[in-house]
Amino acid sequence: MRSVAKGESMKPEDMLGGAPVGKPYIRTRDVFQTDNDRDTEGYSDEALALVADVAKTGVPEDTNAIGMAGSAKHGVIAVQLFAHVNPATHVIERAGYRAHGCLAMIASGCAAAYWMEGKTVEEAAAISAETLAEARGAVPRDKSYTARYGACAVRGMCGDFLIRQGASYEDMGARPHACDDASLDCVMCENCSLRDAMVDLQIAYRHRAAADA
Repeated sequence: MRSVAKGESMKPEDMLGGAPVGKPYIRTRDVFQTDNDRDTEGYSDEALALVADVAKTGVPEDTNAIGMAGSAKHGVIAVQLFAHVNPATHVIERAGYRAHGCLAMIASGCAAAYWMEGKTVEEAAAISAETLAEARGAVPRDKSYTARYGACAVRGMCGDFLIRQGASYEDMGARPHACDDASLDCVMCENCSLRDAMVDLQIAYRHRAAADA
């Protein structure tokens, strides 16, 4: 991200590291609403309260786990989750999020940050899209997929923590709730930070296997 001179305003594309974006309707350091919902019809009060809640936006202090999920097929719809996880207990002590896209994506990111606090990474990795949708509240039917992105981001954050703690490719494949490329979540989620990390681990694993052969 480029630096900004005193008195100079920062453009949205600069704030997103140069990625092209549409006109933002909600602009903070961490939340961009680039999909202009015509109204709030179809959104529950619970979901709209999460959209308006800024307590969980941003990166918590001492973050040691990050997950991201989303899609760029029809404009960037994505959520990043951040957490400080206690290395000894694996309990998620603090969580935060950044979101880009529609109101439903913002609400899903906020709900995910609240939902996973106080859980261990092993418990959080069991999250389903249905669980997150219930925690988030109702959104328009054509926005329901955002709960899947939120759930994938939670699992990505959990996997990132384990990899940072030294988990190998074999460890990640043997854990409960391991990635399943054939699952609906993986098929729908175009961009996934954990998928990228697993590819890196697999390449390293194959190199070791070839060296040992």
